[in-house]
Amino acid sequence: MKFTWIGAAGFIIEAGQDIILVDPYLSRPSSARPAMDKPEIDFNRVRAIFVTHGHFDHAMDIPALFSAHPVPIFGPPSVMELLVSKGVGGAWLRPLLPGQDVDYGVVKVRAVPSKHIVYDVPLIFRTLIRCLWRLPEMIRLGRDWPMCEVYGYIFEFEGVSVAHFGSAGWDPDIISSLSPDIALIPVQGRTDICRVAAEMVDLINPKVAVLQHWDDFYPPLSQLIPLEPCLDQLKGRSKRYFVPTIGKSFDVHSLLVS
Repeated sequence: MKFTWIGAAGFIIEAGQDIILVDPYLSRPSSARPAMDKPEIDFNRVRAIFVTHGHFDHAMDIPALFSAHPVPIFGPPSVMELLVSKGVGGAWLRPLLPGQDVDYGVVKVRAVPSKHIVYDVPLIFRTLIRCLWRLPEMIRLGRDWPMCEVYGYIFEFEGVSVAHFGSAGWDPDIISSLSPDIALIPVQGRTDICRVAAEMVDLINPKVAVLQHWDDFYPPLSQLIPLEPCLDQLKGRSKRYFVPTIGKSFDVHSLLVS
């Protein structure tokens, strides 16, 4: 099973001949960092789209993708209602209940109830200062693409389980019971996000933590997260980690044996 990080919490998952998209954010602006060419996706192989929540960098591109390449879309019920309001055909939408399993092709997927990170006051203040000159645009994005419910997902393929989260909020009782082989940990949303991410890794306790969503995905609203403090936190906890290169695939089986 190969994963390709495409910015924010977006991933292309290749399992056998099937492709699954998660939070596909393909309209990434040219000013985003790190730079990435638009990913090439063989849509003849795409079997499904999974979405974690309704924010623009997770769900905004789904209507255009669906219009060009209709496939089933899975996610929280309130996100499915949002997508209907954006013109996505309801017959293709698959609202999931918390804890529900989906056997999709060669991949088994479980919906995990999750939470969005709570922004702290210093981050909110700094973001407002950066965005003053584009505030109407930012307000529109927030209005048009509200958070809705938040899910994570566990993907299982050939004996390997990978947990994906779109935001670093959590219920400790839920995530501490997951025990995936690999966890895709989002690193965005607070000034103390490295501490938050390390605590999330502690609770999930995966064999390998993959750091994602640390990119400057929509300047000036977003920011590039320095990873050195995050890596120091994980090293201090004796946690194995991997930092993906945006636009480059990595094999999850290889992560577990490296």
